[in-house]
Amino acid sequence: MNNNQFFLYDEKVETNLKKAKHLLMLSMNGVVSENMSSLDYRLNYGVSLPRIIELSKRFPKDSLVANCFWNTNCRELKILATLLYPEDKFTEDLFFQWLPSCSTMELAEQLSRNLLIKLPWANNLIQSVSVAKEPFHLILIFLLATRQIQLALFDFQNCNCLLEVAAQCLCSDDYKVATSVIRFLKLLSRTHSNEVLAFLELMKDRDAHYYQIAHEEVLTEINFY
Repeated sequence: MNNNQFFLYDEKVETNLKKAKHLLMLSMNGVVSENMSSLDYRLNYGVSLPRIIELSKRFPKDSLVANCFWNTNCRELKILATLLYPEDKFTEDLFFQWLPSCSTMELAEQLSRNLLIKLPWANNLIQSVSVAKEPFHLILIFLLATRQIQLALFDFQNCNCLLEVAAQCLCSDDYKVATSVIRFLKLLSRTHSNEVLAFLELMKDRDAHYYQIAHEEVLTEINFY
């Protein structure tokens, strides 16, 4: 468990934690776990995402249980936390408490897909992109915006603020952040191709590490979508 987090003993939480560890042990894939050993987890059972989703149905939607799961250094328990936290109780303060422990692209994807997309303040999170400094803060915002586009929930009034920050991200040397930005641009180009192409044209003469990749992937998306 995260050493910076302290929890009062709660029998329900402890029971569900033991149950989860037992089910994960039974579902463990040693080969996959070994292949994922480079990830920054103390425990990694190598359990597939479909299986984790299936296991989540055996637990209550409970904030205490989910918060406990998140604050373990275990891949599967952290993903379970994104599935079990009640979205109506997940606050902006809690988002910033969870943020430092979101350290892989897989976990960012699951957090945005399973929880952030359902939050009533999801648009507020996207609109805060200009003040986001931490890499995974930016990654989560762009993954959330991409997911909103996929589900036809995206507010296109947010485009300008996202594109302003996207330009900065493509000029950085952070590949993970750039990857999340490029995914966003590709999805956005399906409905706003002219705007995305104009944005990339403006980027052409800037010292953008990832401009060429973004340009090629967006053109492919437009030509083949």
